[in-house]
Amino acid sequence: VGAALGASASVASAYIGEVSPPQLRGSLITLNEIGVCVGCLLSYAMALAFGDELWRYSLGLAVVVAALQLLGVACMHESPRWLAAHGDFATAARASRALGIDVPQPGVVSATDDSGASRRWARLSDHRRVLLIALGCAVAHAATAANTVLYYSRDVLVLAGVTQPMLANLAVGAVKLFGVLLCLVFVDRLGRRALLLCGTAGIVASLASLAVAFRDEGSPTASFALASFLTFILFWDMSWAGLMLTVVTEMLPQEVRGIGVGASYSLYWLLSFAQSQTLETCFRVLGVAPTFGAYALTSALALGFTWRFVAETRGQALEQISRTAVEHLPFARQDAFGEESPADCLQSLCCNGCMHRDAPTATTERA
Repeated sequence: VGAALGASASVASAYIGEVSPPQLRGSLITLNEIGVCVGCLLSYAMALAFGDELWRYSLGLAVVVAALQLLGVACMHESPRWLAAHGDFATAARASRALGIDVPQPGVVSATDDSGASRRWARLSDHRRVLLIALGCAVAHAATAANTVLYYSRDVLVLAGVTQPMLANLAVGAVKLFGVLLCLVFVDRLGRRALLLCGTAGIVASLASLAVAFRDEGSPTASFALASFLTFILFWDMSWAGLMLTVVTEMLPQEVRGIGVGASYSLYWLLSFAQSQTLETCFRVLGVAPTFGAYALTSALALGFTWRFVAETRGQALEQISRTAVEHLPFARQDAFGEESPADCLQSLCCNGCMHRDAPTATTERA
């Protein structure tokens, strides 16, 4: 089950990104996360309805949802960009017409050369900097420890003194859904970068608040801990939960998008697995408050990474983003409200150089 979920989640985001129009791409990729949040909310509700003794019924209901999803996948068209990248332009044109999107042209999407392992490694080397930033996004997301804290939400709430943790978990599911709905509304209006910066800053503040709530572990402040926990979930879901795969999918060129998205998603879950295996040990050895304080510090580092390296890609065609990387042109970085700042350009994802030194030249080239 875990392998199937991991594989489908990363491929789904790449597929949605490739078949979506630029002006709606962020929202449509976010719909994938909304499906996850609705599933979480329903699972919390089923667990509350059935109780701990009838957990097999809750698990069995997932089979129905998986069967419906399988029927839907069987009706899907292959990604026209993937087909064009492999030289099948006739099928790509048919798929594009069926999906109602522009037909990828041979001169726009570079055909993928599968002439051997050496060529594949050469392509990865050519795009190593953008791949490293994509992997950095996975590390930054994992640095928030959001999935781990979510897994142990019931235990954390019990430690905080919440008397009805199952009901509180239902509130967690509702806040999670609300957060990703906020992301859906604003991702193509404010942009990815603004939401990531705002969300990560909120994560830092809420984790620090959790540390304060548990400063006296003998008698933690239950209401403050619950409010901080729900705030943490809200900021996570309006930012990294739905946007990590969005920004990774958009920044990676077609030639390495599949392996890049897969590697980033795999790295994220590998780090999340390590965190989930050590969280309770950290609680025992360090204490609950120092553990949350440490996660607030790592989240602050993630905020710095986002400010420095994550560029805005809102409204740009995937080919335009790829061409910017391949031609060593700087991506325009936008301010917190998504407006482009000509004097503040992110250095090329594929070459070295000082971002401020090259800004005037980059502006002239774009003009």
